[in-house]
Amino acid sequence: MEQQSLVSGIQNASPKALLSMNNLPEELKYELFIAAELYTLRMAYPVQARKFSEREVRRTNELWAEIFAGADLRLLHKALIRFMATNRSGYFPSPGQVFGVLEDIAAEEAAEQKRIATERHWARVAAIERRIAQGENCATCCFCEHRKVKTNKPDELMSNKDATGLFCQNPDSYKYEGQTGYGTAATILCEYYAPAAQLEEK
Repeated sequence: MEQQSLVSGIQNASPKALLSMNNLPEELKYELFIAAELYTLRMAYPVQARKFSEREVRRTNELWAEIFAGADLRLLHKALIRFMATNRSGYFPSPGQVFGVLEDIAAEEAAEQKRIATERHWARVAAIERRIAQGENCATCCFCEHRKVKTNKPDELMSNKDATGLFCQNPDSYKYEGQTGYGTAATILCEYYAPAAQLEEK
């Protein structure tokens, strides 16, 4: 009796509730989800829905399950909700109309994710620039070894004179001497930066 009640509860669950049921087999979850969404649509369009026979309801469920096979259920739910909220025609939607709304939502979410990623990137760049301006860079990193090197660059002391080169000794860093074969720069602050003062304290 308890098991029958559980089965009935799953079959009568709302689309939103079904989305959160991670323990259901995907195929069953998908089938129940489409049926639940179409039930919601029939409630939203009662004038048209009352003309549906039991056979038409069953066939509509099967047809939509075929058409939307592989669709993101979360996006499909959002698309149907948006359609019902914005459609003024009063007519039951076609699968093509729902697909159109779903694609719009997917494009909006992709654009939003791109915007967030861009904001995070530039916030990180700004934070690194602030730290470099405050003196945190490879020149003050405990992993960078300072050595005298020969230089012919006119902006580094005088030609053919000794200058200080920085050579990263952290093998996980993209500036590691063993990988790059050359030193890093005082304007760089890599992800493995650790103040030289920490090394001195140890």
